[in-house]
Amino acid sequence: EVPPVMVHRAILGSYERFLALLIEHFAGAFPFWLSPIQVKILPVGKDHIEYSNKISSLLKDNDIRVEIDDSDNTVGKKIREAEMEKVPLIIVLGDKEINSGDLAIRKRGERDIVNMSIDDFIKISKDLLPNI
Repeated sequence: EVPPVMVHRAILGSYERFLALLIEHFAGAFPFWLSPIQVKILPVGKDHIEYSNKISSLLKDNDIRVEIDDSDNTVGKKIREAEMEKVPLIIVLGDKEINSGDLAIRKRGERDIVNMSIDDFIKISKDLLPNI
């Protein structure tokens, strides 16, 4: 009698299992450095889209993955959608932010909004990225 032999080959199986474990461990809420979209910019109205594009370019120049939600939705709905997408940092841009030059930043899972300059935000964001 010959003992049974099982041949198993999974070239990419281990990578897929690793990613599945990561997603499960973080429940989709990845840390800043691992998140596919690190910052979501929410312009309050159509008048704020141009400034949002300028901020987005600055962040992209500093290797921060950013996306702009320029839909016609209300700000509340945009925030809810960004929270459901589990984006680590949300920037809300309106007249007040354009006039002051500061950013209104909301961290994932928190209701408080922190105001800070663009340069400070970039510095803090870069500190959250691994030094490769």
